[in-house]
Amino acid sequence: MTRTLLFHSGMPKTGTTSIQNACHAARGDLLALDRILYPGLAANHTNPVCTLFMDDPARHISNKMANIQTAEALTGLQARYRAELVHELERDDWDTLVISAEGAANLSRGELGALRDWFGLYVDRIEVIYYLREPIGYTASVTQQLLKGGMVLADLYAKPELPNWKGRLANAIAVFGRDHVRIRDFGAGTKAEGGLVADFCDTLGFSAAAKAAVLAHEKRDNESLSMEAAEMLSALNTLRPMFGPEGRSARRTGRETLTFEQLPGQKFTLPLPVRRTVHERTRPDVAFVNETFGTSLFDTPPPEGSDAPPAAGPGTPAFEATVLLVSDLLNANEALRACLQARHMADGKNLDGARSRLAYAEGLCPDDPVVTTEADRIRRRYKL
Repeated sequence: MTRTLLFHSGMPKTGTTSIQNACHAARGDLLALDRILYPGLAANHTNPVCTLFMDDPARHISNKMANIQTAEALTGLQARYRAELVHELERDDWDTLVISAEGAANLSRGELGALRDWFGLYVDRIEVIYYLREPIGYTASVTQQLLKGGMVLADLYAKPELPNWKGRLANAIAVFGRDHVRIRDFGAGTKAEGGLVADFCDTLGFSAAAKAAVLAHEKRDNESLSMEAAEMLSALNTLRPMFGPEGRSARRTGRETLTFEQLPGQKFTLPLPVRRTVHERTRPDVAFVNETFGTSLFDTPPPEGSDAPPAAGPGTPAFEATVLLVSDLLNANEALRACLQARHMADGKNLDGARSRLAYAEGLCPDDPVVTTEADRIRRRYKL
């Protein structure tokens, strides 16, 4: 029996969340109908894959956000991920393994080699699939993602994030071989009958029944920021940085973006000079893709036109005060939730856990009298 790994490696910002959530929800049907194993340890396999195969998994953004930085903590996380994967891979009821991890597009050649060798213990063949997005659209989307991770617009505009297809795809080709690396136009996929998730199922060769099962679980989430929300989040990242020298700032929950995503406003658009820069600097990538894969993708003229009117408010005292007020309110909500968790832990005799949650709460809101009073009350009551 030949076993195959279909390794969906992004690229980032190509609708991977919708694909992953639908496949994860339908994993029982995929196994029963097509003998396809979609590992259940997460919908998005990026965190397990990057934690297991990066040379320094402390660099992975999710581990930074969770403050998983010590060798002991990282080793423990790797052991848990590996054990969960092995538990599923050692089953005998699958022929095809689907791993979906857009973050793996950033792995080095050596890291991809380690991934190939480990999964090669369980499969006979590895096929790598990438969706590619038009460069300016890619940069606009990844700019928002990096903004959510703590960066600021001025820096992202000064040095825009580019798709780096040549570097990423050349690494994959060197490790897996050109005949085992496939690309698909993200724009064409979104316009295909049934949309992007349907196109993904067809690209990977799912049966009609398995495809229907996946589509039954499809949910189209919009995680984009309005221009106004992006400006506000950028201001927050400037005034109250997400990360400091020792990891994530005690004054940030890391979940503020869920609130900013709900703010209406103008569509987020890169400034015209940035769009022109992205277009110019990605011509070598476009040429590499088309020469390597025999395609004619993204051969477009330089962007023209003008910028939209600026969003109102950035840089003014009222704007910055509003940003900090939103952050303070979110922090207070999170801190009071942590105090409640501390009380439940203390009731259960987990005093160390209770102390840790109280310290977290006071770190978020060191000057909030409601939070500090509640923390003091819990300490006195349980003699912490």
